[in-house]
Amino acid sequence: MDKKKVISTTIMFLVIVAAIIGFKSIFGEINTLVGVAGITAALSLLGTDYTITPIKSTIYFVFIEVLLGVSSFLASTNAFLGLVITFAIIFFILYQFTYNTKKPTYIAFTLGYFFMLYTPVSINELPTRLVSLIFCGLFIMTVQMIANKNKLQKQSKVTIKTVIESINEEIVLMINNDSIESVNNLNSKTYDTLKEHISDVYKRLDKNIELPVSLIQSLFICQFLESVNLILEEVKNNTINEEFTYILNKIKALLCNIDEFIDRNITVDDVILKIDEFLIASEKSNSKYYKIYELQGCVSLLKEDLILSKEKNSKEVCKKYFVSNAIDRLNDLKNNLNKDSLKFTFAFRGALITSIGVFVVAFFNIPHGKWLVFSLSSIVQPYLESGQTKGRERILGTIIGLIIFEILFSIVTDNSMRAFIILIVGYISNYQTEYKYQMICTTISALGAASIGNNINELSISRIFFVLLGTIIALYANKVILPYKMSDVTKNEVKNSLSLNEQILAKLYNTGLVNGTINDDLKDVITQNIRLNKKIYFNNNILLSDDLNEFVHKQHIFINKLRFLVNNFKKYTNKNSSHNLVLFYDIDMLLNKDISTKDIIDFLNNIDDRLSKLILINVLELKETIIESKDISKVIYKTL
Repeated sequence: MDKKKVISTTIMFLVIVAAIIGFKSIFGEINTLVGVAGITAALSLLGTDYTITPIKSTIYFVFIEVLLGVSSFLASTNAFLGLVITFAIIFFILYQFTYNTKKPTYIAFTLGYFFMLYTPVSINELPTRLVSLIFCGLFIMTVQMIANKNKLQKQSKVTIKTVIESINEEIVLMINNDSIESVNNLNSKTYDTLKEHISDVYKRLDKNIELPVSLIQSLFICQFLESVNLILEEVKNNTINEEFTYILNKIKALLCNIDEFIDRNITVDDVILKIDEFLIASEKSNSKYYKIYELQGCVSLLKEDLILSKEKNSKEVCKKYFVSNAIDRLNDLKNNLNKDSLKFTFAFRGALITSIGVFVVAFFNIPHGKWLVFSLSSIVQPYLESGQTKGRERILGTIIGLIIFEILFSIVTDNSMRAFIILIVGYISNYQTEYKYQMICTTISALGAASIGNNINELSISRIFFVLLGTIIALYANKVILPYKMSDVTKNEVKNSLSLNEQILAKLYNTGLVNGTINDDLKDVITQNIRLNKKIYFNNNILLSDDLNEFVHKQHIFINKLRFLVNNFKKYTNKNSSHNLVLFYDIDMLLNKDISTKDIIDFLNNIDDRLSKLILINVLELKETIIESKDISKVIYKTL
């Protein structure tokens, strides 16, 4: 077991215990569960950085906490009002805190709502509860500011320095003609590290958050490093000549300069000067080895990006490079409000069954009926595969957890001790990797929290019945109420991604043909493609398909090649605007006609202009990547 994890988890546990004791002493025992839910929410949200917009985020969380308090108070007064309010609130929470590209974080808020619904306060006690909820909202952001302040900047620095070290090691291994397996491992590790970090930065851009210029520069450097890594992947199996070795050593030197820049030992102007030195040295090469010119393209792109970031503020840079505006967010809303959306289907299903459960329990005044509601809210799942693959373990874990809960809480009657048991179980759950044991801990925690303030000195058959009934209903609901089958949705996303590939090439071709500029329409399609591939990548954390991994990797290559092509198009149209039609006739032939490899080589060898040759090779590589992606997609359609 990781010693550092044990120490950090233990410290966190002790801090949580102290926080709950303090919360109880200030706001009273009746609001203890409000504190438990608030602290749980603060911890569950640590994976997302809300500190970039602290004021807006603080208002947001205070609003949500107060909304839950007022709504639960009103819902507890009438069965029909409870039906309507519970549906609206649970739909809102599930929709807001379920994500297409990461794990959901809704559980603390839904449990908080039901805790308050079934431990109602009088009108005189309501102000104290609302103040405690405001405190929870502020506490969430306090924890965020302590844990996540400048987290992305720090993470960016660590990522870049780690990747530079790995790429340097890759280059040394390749130059020395060492183990291909070692190069492969380093290359894959670097790819995964960069993919995760770039994705984190793009999440902020997707939300229209204005990032500091230093972070934008770090993003450009990460994209440069990703391009270099992908090029090295393509050449690792080939024998490299003396000229390419010379260029690789120059890349190593440039990476050292970038490392110094990340440490703030040199300025961005110094980096740009070093880039110019690299480009002058590499320009002397007359090699026919195309990858040398791809590396030149990488470095040239980085220079343009850094110059832009130096001359303009971050808002102008984002406007030029990234589509993140009101229309884009409206498209996101449109895409998420339909039967094929994970967010919508889960929010609707969860809200429907829990609100009906609340209504039935309240209308018929069913003793112990709240256990049905808690089971429904805990067991309903975002996607069908989870219910299919984990259903047996879920039921088994729930039953075992229920038995342990009944024994423990029939012996321990003091509410403070019960709260302590809940925290101990939560502490233990941090070390559980098997789903069955996670469910045992979750069941004890959820039911234990719900039991505080109630008399359960004797085992209750009806309580056991309602927990099991809720589990069965929720598992069945996952299958019949707007079931979200991730495998089918992912197949459709793969199909749409390939369609967007074709659209991007067509739009870029038409833009170049009329000597136009890269407009928001094209950037929007590229952004859609990037987001779609992020969703496919996230879905594969559940589906665990090697073919999907390979498809996403090919799409990364496609976007990387596309950046080269866009950059070369810009250079070409500025330099040869009167000869565009000749080049685009050649592109049209390469894209739309079946010609042999020998014919292509002969064709390229007869072209004198290096930039034209580079553009045509870019086009061929993009076409090849699309063909390879389509071949992989056929396997995905059959096997997924």
